[in-house]
Amino acid sequence: DLSLSDIIVQLRAVRVLLAESQLATMRASVTASADPIIIADGEGDILLVNPALAHLMHGPHRSLDTLDDLAVRFDEPERVTSMLHQVLAERRPWRGELRLAARGGEPGVPVALRADPIPSFDGGLFGVVVMLTDLTERHAAEAARERLQRTILAAQRTAGATPPAPPTVEALVAAIWANASVA
Repeated sequence: DLSLSDIIVQLRAVRVLLAESQLATMRASVTASADPIIIADGEGDILLVNPALAHLMHGPHRSLDTLDDLAVRFDEPERVTSMLHQVLAERRPWRGELRLAARGGEPGVPVALRADPIPSFDGGLFGVVVMLTDLTERHAAEAARERLQRTILAAQRTAGATPPAPPTVEALVAAIWANASVA
């Protein structure tokens, strides 16, 4: 025969086990993610950082104890600090494009930063999830597209002084132009 207090104790134990299981699942998901992810508590103390962050920052991240420590890794640390403190205080997400500071003679890395508050059950702030996305390849593709567009425009201007091209050549140039715009 179980008393009411015994049942309550068992229910609490089950809740703790469920919470631990969910935490383990979340940790495994964050750790396995290819995108750099940082999880901090409601005070801005970093609780979990995945290995992808070390890869993006070209080195270990052991010195990251708080979100302020993360902010100094950017070209505009004051802006990042202000934004992260705003997320903590106002509990509203923030998204933007920033640049990690240059290190070891390498240029800084352009990144998209997303900071999302994690609300607690009592309406407060449980923590913050910060995700970074390396934009290096996207910026390189945009630069290549712009160079291609400039080259095509220059060729069209030069071609304007000469007799018109055959329709098949004009169709080819139009297709290249359309694909460059879409890319």
